[in-house]
Amino acid sequence: MRTIHLLLPALLLCIGADAFAQGTTAGTGRQKGIQLNSRPQLRLSDERALKPRWLNLRQYSPPPVRRAGDDDPLSPEAARLLNEAAALAHEGKHQEALARLREAERIEPRRLEVHFLRGLIFLDLEKPDEAAGAFERAASLAPDRAEVRSALCAALDAAERRTEAIAECRRAVDLAPETAAYKTQLAALYVSADRLGEAVELLNVAMRADEASPAILGPAGDAYFRMGDYARAAEIYERIASSWPSVKLVYARLARVYDYLGRSRDALAAARKYAEASPASAYSHFILGDLLQNAGLFDESIPALLKATELDPADGAGYEALSRSYEALGDKDNTLGSLRHAYKYLPPDARLAYRLGAALTG
Repeated sequence: MRTIHLLLPALLLCIGADAFAQGTTAGTGRQKGIQLNSRPQLRLSDERALKPRWLNLRQYSPPPVRRAGDDDPLSPEAARLLNEAAALAHEGKHQEALARLREAERIEPRRLEVHFLRGLIFLDLEKPDEAAGAFERAASLAPDRAEVRSALCAALDAAERRTEAIAECRRAVDLAPETAAYKTQLAALYVSADRLGEAVELLNVAMRADEASPAILGPAGDAYFRMGDYARAAEIYERIASSWPSVKLVYARLARVYDYLGRSRDALAAARKYAEASPASAYSHFILGDLLQNAGLFDESIPALLKATELDPADGAGYEALSRSYEALGDKDNTLGSLRHAYKYLPPDARLAYRLGAALTG
């Protein structure tokens, strides 16, 4: 599981309640301060990305042909093509939408709207480099539009060009310092880059401006989590769970932070709630199995971990966790089988190789 800010003023600041910012998820190690980097990144809006409304292709609406006070309205033909492109994109007909945009560009090659919508389509197609190219063109036409810089930041982030993404997010914040969402976007990048002090500073400012937004509270909790302030992180996650209970992944965060705080019963309750809310998520079952194992409930951990590996057959961490439960129960055959799979799917690791060698010779 792997990633996304305004073209039109009417779309500004329309962040959904489940748009919870990025943060790496906890992994299999038991040592505090290590776990967050050992699993793939998850973000709480769609288990992948912070996606404000103005970057959501399904909610994009082209401008009208003429707007009050607009000295440079779209030509009727370009507007028609842009509207058709947006409608096609909403239906998932990306290639047809892109064809309409090419026609619109021939009529009005310097229209911001054309390049912005093209960028949204490429983001939806998970082609972040192409999206970045479209947003760069939009930025060249409107260098002082914070929303365009923010969109370019999102595409660069999705393309794993983090240094460039941070630079564009900074430009968005500088251009619109009153917009909390841009500070949140930049802070989320700081969290993923382990620049936690800078993230917290930005988020504290953003929370004062819009403290009720889960899109701001989410990365704040993640930043405190990674800084080791588990009590403060728990307080923030609990607030999100209370006010926005539909944000499923917050229960995964709560499970981990309660575990670090030694609140085993609460950790297991949160993990069970996450697994129940996200039954198709391998990660939800992994967390439950991992925490059951950590509580010494090895028999109970096995069904959850088996479910995780069933949903994600290449989940090396799941197999490694299974091997530990089987080993604790004295099941040598399943320990060996699980270790073989873990060794196949996980990066090279001396300790894992040693355990596999010991199982083979034992």
